[in-house]
Amino acid sequence: MFFDPTNTLQLEAITVWFQEAEERIKQLPNPTNWPDFNVASWNKKTIKGLPTQKDGSSCGLYLLKYIMLWTGSKLSKTFSKKDIDMYRRQLAHDILNSDRNSLRKNQQPDQTKAISEDGVSTKKRKRSRTSTRNISTQ
Repeated sequence: MFFDPTNTLQLEAITVWFQEAEERIKQLPNPTNWPDFNVASWNKKTIKGLPTQKDGSSCGLYLLKYIMLWTGSKLSKTFSKKDIDMYRRQLAHDILNSDRNSLRKNQQPDQTKAISEDGVSTKKRKRSRTSTRNISTQ
């Protein structure tokens, strides 16, 4: 199955990518034991009607959402760009605050913002007293 977040079907490019992946697998010290790892020869099915990204930087987030919501035949629920924007913040929060994040040990408690489940900071931001207007220097 192929999930296309940009809605620009490019099966030829994907086939070439699969062929390159197959060649790399063959070069591994312990190649896979799959009976048929020639993925370029597998049947391809494109799923239509999925939410699509409108920018050039969210494809990974869309793919993760597809994986999380895929039932094997359809998405369990749909999602929007707003959901992706919230998920971006939530994912960053989860990674930064993970117990597996070795850099987290070096953070001071006030450096970690609390993020609610919808991905929005629950900590109030301090307002800067610095003016943003341009000041010309002579």
